[in-house]
Amino acid sequence: MDLAKELKQVIKGEVKRDPLTLRKYSQDASLFEIKPQAVIYPKDAEDIKNKVKSLMHGEYNQGMVEKAKEIAAHRTWENTARETLSVFEKVTGS
Repeated sequence: MDLAKELKQVIKGEVKRDPLTLRKYSQDASLFEIKPQAVIYPKDAEDIKNKVKSLMHGEYNQGMVEKAKEIAAHRTWENTARETLSVFEKVTGS
């Protein structure tokens, strides 16, 4: 099943998968950038409850767990420090 269709079955809120929205929500205050598969705007607490339940038991659950393990395998403190140092060097011209 398509992720957007699955999401719309469990929430009343809006589901967005356009490139601009996905890019916008791929960043937070951390160094990591992970593009989401979709962004939801829940209408109420019931939407949030239903989405959490569907994530725990839906068909995408196993795929997301495996993807998270794959991402985590590359996100070590050493790699993060190396990436941070690289940014500092670019900014300072070192």
